[in-house]
This record gives sequence, C-alpha cells and structure tokens, in this order.
Amino acid sequence: MNPENEELVRRWHEEGINQQQPDLALELCTDDFQFHFAFTTPDYPEGAAALRHWLIGTFDFFPDFSIEINDLVSDGEKVAFRANIKATQGGKIFGVEPSGKKLSWSSMGIVRVENGKMAEFWWMPDLFTLMDQLQLVPD
Repeated sequence: MNPENEELVRRWHEEGINQQQPDLALELCTDDFQFHFAFTTPDYPEGAAALRHWLIGTFDFFPDFSIEINDLVSDGEKVAFRANIKATQGGKIFGVEPSGKKLSWSSMGIVRVENGKMAEFWWMPDLFTLMDQLQLVPD
C-alpha cells in the first residue's frame, strides 16, 4: 500500500476531472508521461499534454463528465482503480449528434507513479456499455 500514490490518483480524479481542471495534468504528470487509451492516435500530444488534451476533448462531448472511484489499491509504484462514470451527451461522439441523454458506464485504470507524479496511465473504460447507451450496438 502506498497512501501518497493513492492520494495523487484521487486528486487527479477529484480536481482534474470532477472539478474540470485539465491544466492540473501539467502539474501532476512527469514530463515524459505516457497515456495508454484506445483513442490516442499518432498525432496525439505527448507527455502531460496528452492527458490534458483528452480531458478537454471529453468535456466537449460530455460537459458534466464525472467519475466516482469505487475501489483503489496500490502496490509500490502502481495504483489501480475501478470507477463509475456519469455524463450527459452534449457533443457529437462516434457520429451520434448531441442528445442530452444521461449516460453511465464503468472504467478501470492503472497509474504508475514516479517521484510523486503520474508517469503512465492505462485507462480502460467500458466502451461497449457507452456505445450501447448511444444506440450504436446492433440488437
């Protein structure tokens, strides 16, 4: 268990995401931070700017995007979490026009911490559930 690393991850979720402070990524991440997520592309920004870019884009789709951590455990330099996400679709995503629909899905992630900062973040949201709620999954 590593309480300092756990607090860092909680802070990102509470302040960076839930309080909509994407610039906090620049403070909480190492210069060579790596973001591992299904929708990062070769032209995605590098370093802490990647996480900041992702969050700004997320708020374009989901203006009230919020995350609640249900479980959080740490061992050494890694922190793992399970969370629930709630959001209202306020922007076009996956070709679906803004609907105002309330959505909810789960996610899991692992963060590697180095010298008190996030160095790597593997984020795995339940995209199937999200796409099903957007009616993109065939019956």
